[in-house]
Amino acid sequence: MKKKPFIQVLLSVLLVAVILVGSTMAYLFATDSPLINTFKLAHVDTEIEENPQEGTEDNKEPYVTNTGSSPVYIRAKAVVVTQEGSPVAVSNDQVKFEYNTSAWTEDPDEDGYYYYKQILQPRKSVAEEFPKTDVLFTELKVDSTVSKDALFSVVVYHESVLASDTSPEDVVAAAQAAFAAAEQNETVGS
Repeated sequence: MKKKPFIQVLLSVLLVAVILVGSTMAYLFATDSPLINTFKLAHVDTEIEENPQEGTEDNKEPYVTNTGSSPVYIRAKAVVVTQEGSPVAVSNDQVKFEYNTSAWTEDPDEDGYYYYKQILQPRKSVAEEFPKTDVLFTELKVDSTVSKDALFSVVVYHESVLASDTSPEDVVAAAQAAFAAAEQNETVGS
């Protein structure tokens, strides 16, 4: 007869445990509020600007402005383009650029790109001007072998990608990785 009181105590403890667990679960479900995730889409938008707008051999100062609302990595390169109607062709080898290496660093793969050494932040308010990089190059010199009749333009090509939080020492490496990933995504998507 000793078994019966033991079973009754055990069943009573189990009943209390079930009631406690059930009421706790009911309380949690009844008082839980919905979780709201807020996302802000990145807006990457940059533009090449020159000071003055129509540069000359002695005066051409290109830089990049961040007109978007997200921080970006920037890379740029200058390309010589022979204009239609030119009696002779002009190549990149015949025009030497004095790149601003204090603010830009050359791509080690030697594809002509220079990477900006800082993350270009967006403007903080509409009252501010759009942030801009330092000038890409400060001067260009045309080789003496180029005919005075040659017609050519210097086109500054640039690209930008969304920047992540990066320490100042790692900006160029992070930018190179971000551009490589973007190129890989373009290749996969094609």
